[in-house]
Amino acid sequence: MKKTIFLSVLIGAFLFSVAAFAQQVNWHVTNQVTVVWDAPTTLSNGNPIPSDNSLKYRVYIKRDAPDAQAQEVTTDPISETQYTITLSEEGRYFVGVRALRFDANDTQISESAISWSNDPNVVANGEEFGVQYFVPPSPADGIRLR
Repeated sequence: MKKTIFLSVLIGAFLFSVAAFAQQVNWHVTNQVTVVWDAPTTLSNGNPIPSDNSLKYRVYIKRDAPDAQAQEVTTDPISETQYTITLSEEGRYFVGVRALRFDANDTQISESAISWSNDPNVVANGEEFGVQYFVPPSPADGIRLR
């Protein structure tokens, strides 16, 4: 009985530590970051994107807080698969990208869900990341000996 309880506790601790490690976010300390992504080649049903369609993107940030709302940082959809984000407010943020599908007349016909930088299923190599920006204090001055 004692061995079973000890073994259960040991397995539980191991699974908890594995889960905690798997959810570790790599925080980049900066107020400016360029995010890049791979363009989708298929629709959500697995079919190829039609050749007369084009893709554009919207880029978002979301604070690292419960129930945080996504804020779009692109003013218009962009065609490039990279975007430089400059943070002006202190905080910890995740980055998101949404693909928009346009027909041959450049009319938007559908959009994907937002892919977030803390989702191990969509980030490169499963490496979740975020960006944190905090203004440092002024340097110390009046330094002297006593």
